[in-house]
Amino acid sequence: MSRFIRKSLIAPDTLSISLDFSNLRAPHSLMQRMQEAFELPVYFSGGYDSLNDCMRDLAWLPQRNIRIRFLGLSDLRQRHPQLFADMLENIALYRDYWHGNPQEHKIVRIAFDAS
Repeated sequence: MSRFIRKSLIAPDTLSISLDFSNLRAPHSLMQRMQEAFELPVYFSGGYDSLNDCMRDLAWLPQRNIRIRFLGLSDLRQRHPQLFADMLENIALYRDYWHGNPQEHKIVRIAFDAS
């Protein structure tokens, strides 16, 4: 596992994932980091649309409660302003989806600091 990803089982049915976007060099690196952190399924094609579909599903993760924390966004903003803007929009999409659509089989909480 990359030093930019931390995963831990904090309770029997609760998975915590912290993903650090510091030192990203290119959009491809971001997708690789997301793939590794979330163990995205084989149908993930490597693009934003596919990533968005996967992040609003998460059915392959067996835990019911998932806590996601995105870190290093200020570094990403300085290195790649457009990549930062795209990813911030996507993270907000995931957060709004999961926080606005309570689901019986998954409870996902997303935190990030974009300042």
